[in-house]
Amino acid sequence: MSNPNRLYIFVASMAGFIITQVPIERFFQKQFDAYLIPTDKFPLCSPGRTSKAKMLGERVYRLMIYLFLTAALFYILLGEDCDFLDVRLFGN
Repeated sequence: MSNPNRLYIFVASMAGFIITQVPIERFFQKQFDAYLIPTDKFPLCSPGRTSKAKMLGERVYRLMIYLFLTAALFYILLGEDCDFLDVRLFGN
C-alpha cells in the first residue's frame, strides 16, 4: 500500500537537499582550505588545494546526510507500531 503523502515527502526531501547542500559544502570547504589541508603538499591558492577542499566539503555533506537519514529511519523503526527490529537492535 502506498503512502498518500508520498509526493509531499519527496518534494520536501528534495527541497531540503537543495537548500542545505550549498551552505554546508561551502562552510566545510572553507574550513578544510583554511585549517586542515597541509600546506606543504597543497600550497595556498593552488588549484589542487581548491579542488581537494571542494571534494572534502562534498564528502562531509554526504556523510552528514547519511548519518541523519540513518538515525531518522532507525527512530521510525523503533516506533510503537513497528515490529521489524530484532530484540538485539532494541526492537520488540
